[in-house]
Amino acid sequence: MSFEEAVNRLESTNADLVKEVVRVRDAAMGLNNIHPDVTTGRQNTADSKYFAVAAPDPETYMILYRVEGANAKEISRYASQAALDFALTDIQTVIDTSLANANFKGRWEDQTGALAMPASVYHKGKYWILLDALADVTAAEPGESGSWDYLYDGNPLAFGPGPQTLIAGDMTAGFFGEVSADELFRGDELALMVGVTEGVAQNSTAGWLKFAHNNKIKYIAKQTFRHTISWDHLYSRGIVYGTDDDGVAPRGTATNQFTTVEKDGSQFVVRLATGANGDPFDDTDPTAYAEGMHLLNLGAGSEWNELMYRVHSAVPSDPTTDGFNASYHGGPQVGDNWANYGNADLNIGVGNGRAAWCQESSLGASATRVIRGYADLAYFYRYAGSGATSDLGWRPCLELIPNN
Repeated sequence: MSFEEAVNRLESTNADLVKEVVRVRDAAMGLNNIHPDVTTGRQNTADSKYFAVAAPDPETYMILYRVEGANAKEISRYASQAALDFALTDIQTVIDTSLANANFKGRWEDQTGALAMPASVYHKGKYWILLDALADVTAAEPGESGSWDYLYDGNPLAFGPGPQTLIAGDMTAGFFGEVSADELFRGDELALMVGVTEGVAQNSTAGWLKFAHNNKIKYIAKQTFRHTISWDHLYSRGIVYGTDDDGVAPRGTATNQFTTVEKDGSQFVVRLATGANGDPFDDTDPTAYAEGMHLLNLGAGSEWNELMYRVHSAVPSDPTTDGFNASYHGGPQVGDNWANYGNADLNIGVGNGRAAWCQESSLGASATRVIRGYADLAYFYRYAGSGATSDLGWRPCLELIPNN
């Protein structure tokens, strides 16, 4: 049975049908053998047979017992009609809410034209469910029009701020689209929240790219928010690894790496994206930073390769055909593109801060950390963690903390 069929079946359920099912069940279980108390019921019921006693609370109308020798064992309690009616209403509410959330449209003020049911929108700090199909959504403001009822006040969406439906892919690896700085964080706002002071602020309103990855929701800054900034400074602010410890390869004073921020009820861990196939990544092979480096596939499985690759118009493969630098190649792309941004859109290969710091350290040079995107999309290199040149940039990754 499909989800739609199940919903239709639930919606077709009515109170009369429920009453009839309960009546037949009661008769089958012996609830017509009713007594004023357990003692009387036990005395007037044969062994292994059932009797019932009226329940003392309003949500239960009968309690079923079975005679077992000298004892009476409680078998089950049966809900009153009021409780059944409440349950039916609750089921319908769950159905309506689930359908509406599955069709979340974003901000009400961004909607135009007709809007069909089911649908929900965000407006003035609340999430609203549509009760009537609208010919012109702009003429029916949530909170003013009776065509809406609010679902909840400011609760975080299951998939965090921004689009709730994948454009492409799945929860293992997928793309929701862009999220504006206003919906999530401006670059300068986030820097202030987590104590980033080194370097030069830039691209503060560039916004975010929202991904699904390994059944988690991740936001990666569309462009770097700061340049002339060191990995060491980011580590000292606890925003490299996203783990509740000092991280895999501490530098300077050991610092706990679990730093969180909150936006409209959603919480996020602030960290750097992964850029390599391990930490440390093994770049001791002679082909590292030389012809044939792409065969080492040093970026395999990283968020850079699995997410950033797939929203860029290029498709890294073999440098003899993809045009990327053969001596600094992080490996081929796996899967098709989800979007087709260019270098300038993503601050890759051009502009200050184009070499984005990632988490991992090098096995061949332990003082260095991986950077991605300096010359092109596939570019993979290592740089001293203390380095702070205008090429080096902070491109934060926010990982949504599930709201269980």
